[in-house]
Amino acid sequence: MSVISKISNSHLLKKNPLLAKNIPDTQVLTLRSLHEMLDKYKMLYIKPTNSCQGKGIIRIERHRPHRVTLMASDNGHTFTAPLHAQKIFRHIQKLRMDRPYLIQQGIDSLTKNHNLFDLRVHLVRWKEKWRIAGIAGRIASEHLIVTNYQHGVEYKPIMNLLKNDLDYLPPKAKKTVEKIHTLSLQAIQIISHTYPKWNEFGIDMGIAQNGRIWIYEVNIHPSIQVFQIFNPNAYQRITKTRRAFAKE
Repeated sequence: MSVISKISNSHLLKKNPLLAKNIPDTQVLTLRSLHEMLDKYKMLYIKPTNSCQGKGIIRIERHRPHRVTLMASDNGHTFTAPLHAQKIFRHIQKLRMDRPYLIQQGIDSLTKNHNLFDLRVHLVRWKEKWRIAGIAGRIASEHLIVTNYQHGVEYKPIMNLLKNDLDYLPPKAKKTVEKIHTLSLQAIQIISHTYPKWNEFGIDMGIAQNGRIWIYEVNIHPSIQVFQIFNPNAYQRITKTRRAFAKE
């Protein structure tokens, strides 16, 4: 089981009773799993099981009882298809990259302007203790289905995003950040216990319209470009930690 595998990490975290309700339903992509997930959820994400930097991702969204919309992250190609698992699976096969894929429950993590957003929580282990080096909000451009910088994204400090883009009042925003901290540290304790040699992780999260925080995936080679752009202090903390471990 590889720490890079999104499937492995998802199943590992979902076994924990404290985190189970915050982990989206995630399965290996097969015709059978596609059929089951189409019956259960209105939105699905199809993505490579290993690191992909936002490439090769497909979103399936049901807008009408018997029709779905498929959208590819690479070129924004969008088309509709009948709600028929076998036909949708054939469409996916044409769009996907040549690597294993997973299928994941989609989360309605949207700003008040209906733009997709997520959070990147960057954690480092310093003096045998896990610490949160920084949290970045990432808002996708209109009509995009991923928040990677290659695809156009607006970076924001977490409190700024919560208060300005979700209209959270300060007490609710503060409580939400505290919950993000708690969930992140709980998740990384589980992952790092299984994979003790890693000293740095990035966790991608979303916040559904009902306020529930979801953990999408854990990354072992997280980019720090987002912090270099808008949070120099977090960037310096991360690079300092990287230099320290490089000397060991």
